[in-house]
Formats: sequence, structure tokens, C-alpha cells
Amino acid sequence: MQHSALETLAVMLRDADAEPVVVPERIAISTIYDLQYRLFIVACAFRAHAESDLLGTRRMPAAKLKLIQFVAIRPWLLQTVQEWAETRHRPQFQTLHAHTLRRGYVGDTTHDRVIDYLVARDILLRTGAHIVSSTRFSTIDSFATAAETTQSFVNERATIDELREVKITAVMLESA
Repeated sequence: MQHSALETLAVMLRDADAEPVVVPERIAISTIYDLQYRLFIVACAFRAHAESDLLGTRRMPAAKLKLIQFVAIRPWLLQTVQEWAETRHRPQFQTLHAHTLRRGYVGDTTHDRVIDYLVARDILLRTGAHIVSSTRFSTIDSFATAAETTQSFVNERATIDELREVKITAVMLESA
């Protein structure tokens, strides 16, 4: 019978009479689930990719924001998105090219909850398939300013900027 890596480790520790010690104060929660981190990433992505109308209201497709923040948090996926976008000239490859990436960002419920939070706080609004800035948008926009000023989230912001050069198609966003 084959054991998982954790089961094998458990057997080894038990055979060595090892006593595991857990110090809760030293356990670090992944930043991927950290609300403040996600707020900064959404703020930076929205600032870089949302379009302004004549009144200064900013808006962007909700699915595009979801994809951009997903990749920004995982900069190693940038090349995959660039290659995926290049398949727009060969539609038969679009749905197959980045199936795993698509499943990942579509299933990113943490992002959905962050947007729900921002909508509940009246910082962003949902209008159909778009996310729109509200009159309280400066609250989150100040996060993007702070990230730039303090040179925080350099890799994430660089990825967000590089994604400005990528033609994100409707086919890429259709499942979100």
C-alpha cells in the first residue's frame, strides 16, 4: 500500500519517538489569504487597468480584475497568460492553452470575498459584469499610492504593469 508524504512522515516520526511541538505564535498564515494584502493587490490592479469616464468614475470587467489580481499574486504565471493571450490568433487553442490557470483563477473565492467586502463598504460597486469605483473609492486608491510610495509589492506591481501589454480576450474571461 502506498502512503502519502504526510503519512510517511508521521510513521517516521512515530518510529523515532519524536514529539512534535507546535508554537502557534510562529505559524505564519499565507499572504494569499490575508485581507490587507489582497486589498493592496486589488487597489493596484484597479488603478492600473480600470478605465475612467468623463466624470472620473473608474470601471473594469470584474472577470478581468479577478484574472489580473490572481496572476499578480503569482508572478510566475505571467508568461502563461502572455502565451494564452497570443492564442487569440488561433481560436482552436484558446480553451486548451491554459486550462489549469483558468480553473485556478475562476475558483479564487478569496478574491470574490474581498470584492464582496469592498462592495459592502461602498468602496466599489457591481454594475452587471463590471466593478465600478464609488464615491468612497479613495479609501482603497490610497492603498495603491502607499504601495508605490513605500516600494511595497514590487513583483506584484511589476506583473500588474506587464499585464497592461497583454490583450486579455473575452474568451479568456468567459468562465469567470
